[in-house]
Amino acid sequence: MLLFRRFCLGVIVCSCLASPSLFAQQQQASQAVQAQQQAGLPQQVQGGVIRSSMTSAETFAPASPADSDIGEQVLLQPVEKYQPFSAWTNWSVFWTNNAQLLENSNSADTVLTGTVGGSYLPHLGNNLFADFSAEQSLFRYATDGSLDFNSLQLKAGLIYVIRQLDDLTLFTHYTYDLLTARGLNRQIYADQMLSVGARKVFAISRAQLFYTSISADFTLGGEPNYALHNEFSWLAGYQLSLTRNVKLDLYYRAAAQDYRYVNRADFNQLIGGGVTLEITRWLSVQAVTTMAINRSTDGTFNYFAANLGGGIGLMVNF
Repeated sequence: MLLFRRFCLGVIVCSCLASPSLFAQQQQASQAVQAQQQAGLPQQVQGGVIRSSMTSAETFAPASPADSDIGEQVLLQPVEKYQPFSAWTNWSVFWTNNAQLLENSNSADTVLTGTVGGSYLPHLGNNLFADFSAEQSLFRYATDGSLDFNSLQLKAGLIYVIRQLDDLTLFTHYTYDLLTARGLNRQIYADQMLSVGARKVFAISRAQLFYTSISADFTLGGEPNYALHNEFSWLAGYQLSLTRNVKLDLYYRAAAQDYRYVNRADFNQLIGGGVTLEITRWLSVQAVTTMAINRSTDGTFNYFAANLGGGIGLMVNF
């Protein structure tokens, strides 16, 4: 559940060397990983990856005319027992104008995405935590079933919080990513990756926060090798609590990819926004829209994709 997945793995198209069947396999691998990233980021933001207790409407006393004299009043709240286990599921339906994620592609489609996951975040001492998670997702297209795929992601790492720097968070993870065809009978893509990064939340007021993160992902190996790349990304976002139960999120992510085994480099941008209604502490619904822009040294993969949809999410901590 935490921060950001690979966006826009690619293929190399050599029309004089690659057979049509090989090109189709390469294209499917590229589309699957790109779709995984585009769907994953809104779910992560909605799922509470970025949040600050000091912006909760329940943290402060209600405003009063005397605030200018006595200052802001912080309410004392009972200390909750630390809960290292989390389980979640998210289901969304969205429309996209470019399901194939290719330049000049007329491939509008409707996509169903579903995710089931769990994590364990034990406290190791002081400000150090271990982080283990597993997540299984599916992607189903209404019109073009050849794009359907499944995603399994396993992650293990460490998180360190620097309290002296207002909870600046450092993290490192090992991630195993496996994408398979719809029937789980064919592997589309597999990758092992080492990630390092930092995240910071800035509380603007009781109802507003700004967050940002940087990360570097280094591939350790996988297949097909033409899709393996290192990635360097930056994320910035803004969250506004419209009411106690309604939040607005706006975010921007930029990522540069350097492909290991082919002569290709990409620059990806993802611009998104969403409104989340928290029905209970564990159940929420969301409307979201994103725009993805990719520029590649291989012009085949220059594209623009707009996505619009919504979903429901459930998260339990214990």
